[in-house]
Order: sequence, then structure tokens, then C-alpha cells
Amino acid sequence: SGSSQAGSFSYYGPGGDNIGPTTYLPVSGVDFDKAIDWDRLTLPQDVLAFDLRQPDIFRTVQLGDSSCDVDEGLDDETCAKDGSGSCRGGADGAAPGRPEQLRVVRSESRALTLEWRPQPGGVTPETYTLRVDPGAMEDSIEHDGFEMASGVQMHTVGSLRPDTEYTIRLRAVGPGGESEEASVVHRTATERAAAAASALYDMVEGLHCGMSSTEEVQPAGPPPQGQSFFRDIKDSNGCRARCDDNRQCVAFQVKSGDACWLYRRRPREAHLSGTRNDAGWECGVKK
Repeated sequence: SGSSQAGSFSYYGPGGDNIGPTTYLPVSGVDFDKAIDWDRLTLPQDVLAFDLRQPDIFRTVQLGDSSCDVDEGLDDETCAKDGSGSCRGGADGAAPGRPEQLRVVRSESRALTLEWRPQPGGVTPETYTLRVDPGAMEDSIEHDGFEMASGVQMHTVGSLRPDTEYTIRLRAVGPGGESEEASVVHRTATERAAAAASALYDMVEGLHCGMSSTEEVQPAGPPPQGQSFFRDIKDSNGCRARCDDNRQCVAFQVKSGDACWLYRRRPREAHLSGTRNDAGWECGVKK
């Protein structure tokens, strides 16, 4: 039915069967603020609003003198489980879950590249707080969905000491506060190992590789479909790690503090040997 008339029927909502009568209001055709005198409603009761043409679309449930989303049941954290009808803050007020699968995916003498995933099914984090000890280094990292299909996040910690054991602590941050802590302990590589790794690339500072989008790793574009562009990687260490992980990649460029690009072709030697005046850019080419 497409009825737009208000009425009542028997319904027991999240508060249990001790909550009073139920008032039904269709979503379409009713101005709630004009149609309802909230002060004259007998409370406690449930006020349920939905469209008969789309009965799975609900508006609100009124429990006592508090309100909760109608699709919140007894198992939801935001509605009381004692049948009192009282409500706490909605999902927006909950803290995110603890980050999962925190690990080091690349280890160098002076940098560690981290990877982790937000807790599935929980509140989406806004940022992450990162602390590295020894050194008491702290950083705030935006949640940007590095690989949207899996939710993988990535960050490179620099300015570390060679052959040193570091403890890395990570918390997810949302509107409702911080999550519990995830941590990983890892020792940086020796200086010799780092030198061997850097020998795999010719590095050029202050230079754009001069490559076009047709020369990017295929498929071009950001993850998850694309494999050539990474907005969240902002330094040469992280960009080189992405190149190492991609079989097509033979060259990369990174704009410091901005993004990383991967290429399946080598830049022209004439360009690499030219004037270097592109501030903030670095170009790496496999030897």
C-alpha cells in the first residue's frame, strides 16, 4: 500500500515487550515535526517510521525519552540490553577496533615500511596514532584506504638508526576515541645491508622521471584496480618498496610528501642526465 496516514499497530522494538504502544508513521507524505506533538505522546513507547512501499527502510524508534536507530537490536552496543529503552551514543560515538595484521613489509637500515588493516566490521578510523621507541617518535596518519578492497594501510617510518630494535605501537582513532594498541617489534638492517639494497637502483634527486601515463605499470591508476599510483606513499623508501613488489616495475618517481608512481619502462638516458631542477621529486631506475 502507498498509504500516507499515521496509525498504530502491535510491535515490540529493541526495548522488549515492556515498552508501551507503537505509533506507525510512513516516511513519505508526513512532515514529522508538524504531524507529531511529541510532548503529548505517552511514553515509554516505540515510534516507528517507514515507507510501506519500501518496508525495509526505517526512520527512527523512540524508546522512552531517548531515540535509537530502528535497526539496532539487543545485540547492538548503542541500545540497552536490560529492556529499559535507554540508549547510548550511536555508532559515530564508538571507538574503532584495534588495527589488525600490523607487520613490517620492508626493513632497511634507517627506515621501516609498515602495513596493517583496520578491524573489519567496526567503525572506520579517521586517523591512526603511531609511536616508535626508542626515540619517542610520534606521528598521526590519515586513514585513506590504501587498497580499498582489502583496506590495507601503509606507512614508512624514517630517520631510524641502523641495527636497532624498535617497538612500534599503533592505535586507530575515530569520533568515539582511540582503539586498543597494536604493536610490532623489529630490528633495522645493518648499514651494509642497506647499501646493498640501494645499489639495485640509480637514484636521482630533484628530477621528474619525465614519463607519461602510457608508460605506467598496467593497469594504470590507484588501487585496487590500478597498480601504478599511490597517493599515500610520500617518500622514496616507500615508493621503492612498491616497485620491488611489482614485477612490471623498472622505474619509479615520488614527489616528496605527495605521491608515488610506478613505471614499466625506463626513462630516456638523456633526460636522466639533464638539468635537475624539479624540487621535491626523486626518480629511481633499476640497474
